[in-house]
Amino acid sequence: MRLGLVFLALAVVTGCGRGHSAPPATVVDTPAVQARLESLHGRPTLLVFWATWCKPCVAEIPELVSLHRESPSGLQIVAVSLDYFLSGEKTEAIVADFLRQNPVPYEQLVYVGSQDGILIPFDLSGTIPYAILYDAAGVAMRRFEGQTPAADIRAALAASPGD
Repeated sequence: MRLGLVFLALAVVTGCGRGHSAPPATVVDTPAVQARLESLHGRPTLLVFWATWCKPCVAEIPELVSLHRESPSGLQIVAVSLDYFLSGEKTEAIVADFLRQNPVPYEQLVYVGSQDGILIPFDLSGTIPYAILYDAAGVAMRRFEGQTPAADIRAALAASPGD
């Protein structure tokens, strides 16, 4: 009984019972982002790089939420916040506050590290939002620079030879 009350209290405090709460963001470095991608092999994955201060990034969130809910071809979405580049040590709190106010159902990672540490391994242009669509085998099949309509992602998935 006591354990049940503890779980109920945790659900209320963390918002687990609301159905629209955001999963907590996880602070990561580049190897952790790469490991997360590897763990998702078997499903197509959209890796989205964004920041809370980026208006086009925030504007595309509703389409990403729709894609997540629809899950075309089993699509998994993982978003990587790059707020650390401007916010430093405050980043985790800034992203957590943003996600409390704007809950999203897909996975959120908060990158903490150097710009080159993430730009080079993922061959990023430095422009956000920026997304990489991986096929189920983990191969990058398409890159999207700037705000990308969900229809473009659906079309890329539909054109994938593995589907």
